Amino acid sequence: MKTPSNELFNLIKSLTPSEKVFFKQFSSRKTDRNNYVILFDSINQMKQYDEEAVKTKLKNQPFIKNLKQAKSYTIEAILKSLQEYHSTESVAAKLCNHILQADILINKRLYPQARKIILKAEKIAREFSEHYYLGMLLSRKRALMLMESDQAGLKTFSEKEYPAELRNLDIIRNQIDFNNLDVQTIYTTNSRIAGKEGDDKKLNALLKHPLLQSEEKALSLPARLKYSNVMATVFTLRKDWAKSSSYLEEGILTLEKEPTSIKHNATIYFQLMGNLI
Repeated sequence: MKTPSNELFNLIKSLTPSEKVFFKQFSSRKTDRNNYVILFDSINQMKQYDEEAVKTKLKNQPFIKNLKQAKSYTIEAILKSLQEYHSTESVAAKLCNHILQADILINKRLYPQARKIILKAEKIAREFSEHYYLGMLLSRKRALMLMESDQAGLKTFSEKEYPAELRNLDIIRNQIDFNNLDVQTIYTTNSRIAGKEGDDKKLNALLKHPLLQSEEKALSLPARLKYSNVMATVFTLRKDWAKSSSYLEEGILTLEKEPTSIKHNATIYFQLMGNLI
């Protein structure tokens, strides 16, 4: 017999008290979401998930006949509430919201308002090195000019923004390459922990990678942080503590030169700090 899914239970238990309160407020906006709250409250009271106990406790609820579907809908409702709850916290969430707003305004042919939002979001994307979103914004900027038949704007875009778009694509590719180097480093680290052979060859191959020959090969702040982290990890594995510390310090200084980006890159910042200590 298939074991009942505990995904909803795990999701509920991961919520903070304020997130739980927000979910109930979020669900109260529509009467058809009361079922979510009833199921939510029942599972929230459990220390371990027991589907039979849920069925017994809520046997008089109509949705209990299709508990699997009710659980799925409740998960979706919780995720939507979390999306709204955290929509103003992360830079990525803000940019997603701005892009959606711009798309809505473009579809309504409210081009001046759309342009205002696009320019605002473009500034944020550049400030925080969010090049993936920057590419989406530049494409919308171009589309907006085409819709408005802005000849002067299109000429400027072709001469200045188009090269910037290509440069942005290079930066995105560069970040992907550095992310892959980071994955290779983690894989090599785990292999060494497991006592597998050939680790030294893998480390030497990593150090010879063209992108790791100079920090200048990293074209953005995220890529420079990955560069520092990868190099520090490689030299840690080689037990060269001096070089490892040097690259950790380099990564920390890279972020501290741009203090507004520390919160945005908090995970890798504290990772570098922790490894240095």
